[in-house]
Amino acid sequence: MSVKIENVLLYLEPKAYTQEQFQIISNILSNNKIKATVLSVVESNSSIASFFSPKEKIIIDKALLEQRKLIIDSLVENHLKDVVSETLIVQGKQFYESIKLIHSRNIDMFLKFAEDPSWTNRIFGSNDMHLLRKCPCPLLILKPNANTDLVRILASIDLNNESFNDDEARIKSKLNQRIIEFAEKLCHSNKQELHLSSIVEVFAEEFLSHGGVSSLSEDKVDAYIKKSMEDNHFKMNNIINKLRENSKEKELNIRSHLIKGKAVQEIPKLLDKHNIDLVVMGTVARTGIPGYLIGNTAEEILEQINCSVLAIKPDGFKSPITK
Repeated sequence: MSVKIENVLLYLEPKAYTQEQFQIISNILSNNKIKATVLSVVESNSSIASFFSPKEKIIIDKALLEQRKLIIDSLVENHLKDVVSETLIVQGKQFYESIKLIHSRNIDMFLKFAEDPSWTNRIFGSNDMHLLRKCPCPLLILKPNANTDLVRILASIDLNNESFNDDEARIKSKLNQRIIEFAEKLCHSNKQELHLSSIVEVFAEEFLSHGGVSSLSEDKVDAYIKKSMEDNHFKMNNIINKLRENSKEKELNIRSHLIKGKAVQEIPKLLDKHNIDLVVMGTVARTGIPGYLIGNTAEEILEQINCSVLAIKPDGFKSPITK
C-alpha cells in the first residue's frame, strides 16, 4: 500500500481529556511511528476589540495565548510527550486556522476529537462540519468515547457503475483505493476487523420492477438486477484478493458487505449492526467545485452515524481556504 501518514496535525482543546482518549491518540501515532504537531486555537472575539483599546486588546490576546500554551503544554507533557514533536497556539477561527496550517505544513492527516454538541444527537459540531467540507487532507475525527484500539474499521467504497466520463471514473476509482489504503494503514493487529462495504444502487431498479417498461418481462428485469449484483461481487472479490496479496504480513481479518439499497439508509445501519469503531469514507461528491459543498449523501450519512470517521477527499479537491 502506498498511502503516506508521516506529518500529522493533532488538535487539542484546553479541557480535561480522559486517559482512554490520550491512549487512542498514542496508539494511532505510535503504531505508525510518527510524532504529531499539536495545534490549539484561541477563538477571536469581537466584543474584546469593540470595548478595549487596541493596546489593551494586544495585552489581553497575549495573556490568553500564554494561558492556552501553559494548559496545552501540560497536557502534552503529562500524556503525549512521546508522540508529539511541537505545540502551536494561534488565535482565530478553529477550522480556518487549522486549514491554513495544513496547507503551510503539508499535513498528511488532521486528527481531532468530535465536538459532540450536547443539544443534538449527532456527534459532529460546527467546526467539525466546516472541516469535513473544507479540509484538504484526510481528516480523522474521533468519537469522544471511541474504542482505544479501533477494533472494527469499515472502508465505505462505491463500486456502482455510473455514467461518469473517463476523468470522473478515474477519480472515483482512485478515491476508492485511497479509502481502502487508509483503512488498511490503521489496522495493526489480526485482532482488528477490516470491513469493506459497497452499497449497490441498481440504476432504475424501482422503475423497472414496477412495470415502468411494459414490454420487459419480470424475468428480464430480475436478470438485470442479478447481473448488477454479480458485477459488484466480482469487483469486491478482486479488491479483497489484491488487498490480501499486498498485506500478507498483516494477516488482515477482512469482512465484506455488498448490500442492495440506498447508501444513506444502509451505511448507518451497517455501522450499528457490526458495532463499527471507525468508518473511512469519501466526503465530496464531485471535484471542480470549491470545497464549501460536501456530498449530499455523505452529509446525510454523517448526521446519522455514531462512530469515529476518517474523511477522504478525491483528487482535484480544492479547499476554499488557501494559504
